[in-house]
Amino acid sequence: MDPVSLAPAVVTVLAPYLAKAGVKLADSLAENAPEYAGKLWTAIMEKFREKPAAEEAAHDLLENPADADNQAAFRKELRKAAESDPNWLALLADLLAKAQAETAQQVKVSGDNNIVINVGGNAQGNIVVGSNNTVNSK
Repeated sequence: MDPVSLAPAVVTVLAPYLAKAGVKLADSLAENAPEYAGKLWTAIMEKFREKPAAEEAAHDLLENPADADNQAAFRKELRKAAESDPNWLALLADLLAKAQAETAQQVKVSGDNNIVINVGGNAQGNIVVGSNNTVNSK
């Protein structure tokens, strides 16, 4: 995996845990997230401690994970670190793949008239659930 595509994928995997963590839980994020998401965060923070700008980007992301500027700064520092250390990049790629696998949702549905909705990213427009429903445009 290349550093450019790795950085956004890491943010996507960690986002739900970052939102819950907050600044005071930077280290406990690793403890409260699923196993490989926690290991991913730990590997990032160990590397980022070598660079004050990277560590600050991670701290800012924890303070406000929804802020697009914080996400961009974190992604940039992550990309720079990954580009400078191929071994670390390989480690992150492995941990990311395992974190994505452990957080993947699996649903088994049986019976009649069941509805399963899985929305990833942003859902926009009309979303209609149920039988015999229609959407009228006005």
